[in-house]
Amino acid sequence: MKKFLSFLIFFFFASKIFAAFTLEGQIKHLRSKKLYLFSYRGAKTSIFDSILIQKNGKFSFIFPDSTKNGIFQLRFSQTKFIDIIFNSENIKLSSHFDFLKDSMKILESQENQLFFEYLQSPNRYEKGLEITTLYPNLFVSKLINAIRIPLQLLENQRDSTEFKKQFFNNIDFNDSRLMRCPALTYKIRLFFNDILKHSQNVEIQRYTNLLMSKAAQNTEMLRFISEQIFDVFEKNEQDELMEWFIFTHSYSGNCANSDISRNVEKIKNLKTGNIFPHFSVQTVDNQAFNFEKIESKYFLIFFWQSNCSHCLEVLPSVKKFFERNKNLEIKIIAISLDKDKKELLQTIENQGIKEFYNVSDFLGENSPLLETFHIIFTPKFFLLDKEKKILLKTSSFEEVEKKVSTF
Repeated sequence: MKKFLSFLIFFFFASKIFAAFTLEGQIKHLRSKKLYLFSYRGAKTSIFDSILIQKNGKFSFIFPDSTKNGIFQLRFSQTKFIDIIFNSENIKLSSHFDFLKDSMKILESQENQLFFEYLQSPNRYEKGLEITTLYPNLFVSKLINAIRIPLQLLENQRDSTEFKKQFFNNIDFNDSRLMRCPALTYKIRLFFNDILKHSQNVEIQRYTNLLMSKAAQNTEMLRFISEQIFDVFEKNEQDELMEWFIFTHSYSGNCANSDISRNVEKIKNLKTGNIFPHFSVQTVDNQAFNFEKIESKYFLIFFWQSNCSHCLEVLPSVKKFFERNKNLEIKIIAISLDKDKKELLQTIENQGIKEFYNVSDFLGENSPLLETFHIIFTPKFFLLDKEKKILLKTSSFEEVEKKVSTF
């Protein structure tokens, strides 16, 4: 009997020590049958769990003991979702499906009570200042500091040096929870997308180094920051900055990242003056295509997709360009990243571009061409000379026309 009682006592205390936390709630007038819970890494989400919702709109998730704190997304559909804070505490909430954020009531969880007070406030700046002053040690305060921009730096000081220096002030870069929410990623994107438009590379490099130095004491955070910065450079096709970044930071041992290194190698292969890399495709009528055997004074390589709205917008201009510059001997190689051959052939017919070399491997998003030629967005243009050396690489057809006008 004593052994049995001892076991019960041990089981009771052990269950308290190792108990998982829960996320419970009820959503009125819910029209979804299934609820998904996603975790964040930066702005990227990945499925964490999913459950069937009860008829009365009630639901319950369990966070295993191993769950890392951060932001989680409750997703009812592709357009209906809410973010909640998980910081090792039980969460209980209620809301109305049609007004998820505005009607949100947090019944349990101090972090989320303050978080939704902030989100629902008509003056988020003042509310954020109040929360971060009263509760400086809560994760919600770290999150708000990662979101907001100091008021004195806004408006007329936006382009000032002081604004740029202080943009990332008050962020706790030693708090790894910030890697598991989108706020810091969005702030990095906002900052670098802005200075890329108005600053020279030397200045951008200086502010990159400044941000990296802020996270220098946290190796995990340093790698995360490096990924976010590199991602902005990559999406803006800043080849020189990407190459500088990898040699300045990654190769120095600050942020080892094999994906970044591989991307830089691809970028180096596609630099102006290099021979255009070999590629394997076929014509849309199933004939072998050997680019190495085609001769011309110039070539325009054009990566596109028939379901890409920007591609379809620029195609008439590419066609006029081809007809206008026939005397320059420019051959156009239109490399389609389509998977549906029927749709591609119909688009070629509709756009009247049969005179182009229309080729594809018909692998869509699985095409090795995407990696070989570092295609993130379409359209993408490569202008080559007769030796197939790269003269220009750009996503802007205006840049192509500008370059050709100098021939």
